[in-house]
Amino acid sequence: MIYFPNSKKNDDSHDEDEDEDQNEEGYWTEYHGIDMCHQGDVDIVGEWRKNTTIDELKKKVEKNNWSAISVSPFDKSYSHAALKNFDYQLSSEHCEEQEYEVTLYIYNRPATKNNNNKNKKKNKDDAVNLKKIEVGRVMSWFDYRDRAKEEGGRLPTTQELRDANIDVGYDQWTPCIPSEGDHETGRNDGRQTIDENCWANIGPRKYQIEYPEWGLNDTTYMWKHLTYFFVAISGRKDNVNLEKDKNCLEKLTRTLNGIPFWEHNGLMWVLSREKKGKLDEIVKKLV
Repeated sequence: MIYFPNSKKNDDSHDEDEDEDQNEEGYWTEYHGIDMCHQGDVDIVGEWRKNTTIDELKKKVEKNNWSAISVSPFDKSYSHAALKNFDYQLSSEHCEEQEYEVTLYIYNRPATKNNNNKNKKKNKDDAVNLKKIEVGRVMSWFDYRDRAKEEGGRLPTTQELRDANIDVGYDQWTPCIPSEGDHETGRNDGRQTIDENCWANIGPRKYQIEYPEWGLNDTTYMWKHLTYFFVAISGRKDNVNLEKDKNCLEKLTRTLNGIPFWEHNGLMWVLSREKKGKLDEIVKKLV
């Protein structure tokens, strides 16, 4: 069922143009038997039927630009209303089937032309691309994190994996950084500090996360045998900092050990092979 707030539109008027624009007015969809259990809860309204109505709850969600309302029909399983919020547009695909009686109202947020323009500009300036890196072996989460830094990026968030539709088609896990509202399997025997040793499923249990002990080692398992991983690399180029780094590098190479060896075009090296190699790596990243 589809509901358009503050509008006379119905299913028949929901055309392709509105799909492309994500509907500028926003609308509600109603589902039964699925939920985002214990995820994204921002407001729990106890005994809600005695104090308010579903329409009032919807208005509250719309006002705060939240994501959904979870209730149990006729209070069969529980008597509270859970108002939820996620940093992405929630859909039924993110939810799981539940054994308890539940009705989930999902708010499809409006996307105005101004917001679209802002998003396009933001995407252009701050776009994050996922790069597949082949390492030839299985590593620990910390080794993957360090390798991502060497590649000039970082581990991807679960939302970035979702946006890129990363899916190998069978049960596998990849190192990542958690996003708000992630569904956790409940495994925490390898949890370290905040956001560390987080793994996302990129198979049938897409983008569910856990913090497993096996993520701390470089052992191969049936569920962890990919010899590649993904690195998130920002599309933003900071020319000011880049130029500053080049200047610092040139100054460093002219004075290191008191021996001038830097040439703008010729790169005349008068250093040990180890130091030359380190500076070569810096030059490759800066040029």
